[in-house]
Amino acid sequence: MLVEIHILQNHSPSNLNRDDLGAPKTAIFGKTLRARISSQCLKRSIRTSEILRDALKSYLGVRTKYFPEEVGNALKDGKLFPDEAERAKIVVACTRIADDKENKEESGDDAESIRPKTEQLIFLGPNEVTAFVGALARLKQSMPTEYKRFLKKGEIKIKDAKEPEAKVAKGEKEKEPSAEFWHEIKKSYNGSAVDIALFGRMTTSNAFENVEASMEVAHAISTHELNAEVDYYTAMDDRGGEGPGAGHIGETQYNSATYYKYFSLDWNSFVKALGGNNATKETEKLAETALRAFIEAAVFAMPSGKKKGFANNNLPDGVLIEVKARNIPTNYANAFLKPALAGKNGDLMDASIRGLDDYVGKVQKGFAIGGQRCWWSATYLQEKTPFESASRVATLDEIIKWTSAEVKKGGKA
Repeated sequence: MLVEIHILQNHSPSNLNRDDLGAPKTAIFGKTLRARISSQCLKRSIRTSEILRDALKSYLGVRTKYFPEEVGNALKDGKLFPDEAERAKIVVACTRIADDKENKEESGDDAESIRPKTEQLIFLGPNEVTAFVGALARLKQSMPTEYKRFLKKGEIKIKDAKEPEAKVAKGEKEKEPSAEFWHEIKKSYNGSAVDIALFGRMTTSNAFENVEASMEVAHAISTHELNAEVDYYTAMDDRGGEGPGAGHIGETQYNSATYYKYFSLDWNSFVKALGGNNATKETEKLAETALRAFIEAAVFAMPSGKKKGFANNNLPDGVLIEVKARNIPTNYANAFLKPALAGKNGDLMDASIRGLDDYVGKVQKGFAIGGQRCWWSATYLQEKTPFESASRVATLDEIIKWTSAEVKKGGKA
């Protein structure tokens, strides 16, 4: 079953998501230049929003390179590992369990590194560090040889990690802990990190289980052709200067655009990622809470780029949600393959809504994908812009409740 969210949202002049030159990101679509917000940017704005944090609290993870530091903090009480030298070796060993071969950098406990860290960013679930430390303590007793191999990593200074043979006998390779050891480490954590279940986790480390994302997020693009602009600005020195003129001169690139945003959630995969193969009622309840919070966050959360200078706090003008029994994800961006144009009324959002409605209706009729659809707009009422390809509700709360009810039905009429 799929839950798909389509949002039309206009932003006043802004620079929401910058490229390497500081300009708002763009894309070529339908042979015309469009404004773009990357999927990574959208996901982060939702994942870190107060809405998701307040609703899910202890069920959210954190993405960081400072896993070894967190392990060190968990070891400080000395209950599981009384020996201080052993604790230090564990921390250093943890800096080497997530190497980044493509972007090699120094990390760990050498003199130049104040905080021990891994080379890769790791998405950690709640209580995963505590579970990792507990698993190490158990494996020290049940698999002492493998534990010693893990600890051996902590005896090699990170600055020598590229040439570990300098620390072992000539011709002998450093022995890695077995696959069974890492399996026990990964098995120790059975948490319910909602954001990891939604957006996935990928590492090249044996110590962490990769998680396939259950949520697909598209790069948001403008429904119309983009006209990029530049703001030339000056700043005056309040204490005056040696002569006339500004104390500072600069420029900022920006644009204003009506964006189409698309999110697709594989509901069955999401529930399974949260609760494993044996999902309980508590798991399903958590999934439902997460879905409601995600919809609300997708509506209200927005990228923070240059917000203090542009205050582009514009809410969406239209939200379409689909619940499908068949797993056929459908991005409706092609509704704007031909750029939307403001009609006689000069309203670009009106033209975008009508274009989306017309395209959705044609796709549903032509492909017979099925599923249920609901449209909500706080500003474009039915008499102004009818949305004939879906049922309609009057408030955001109603469309969230509608989605929950349809999910329970399984996306069937």
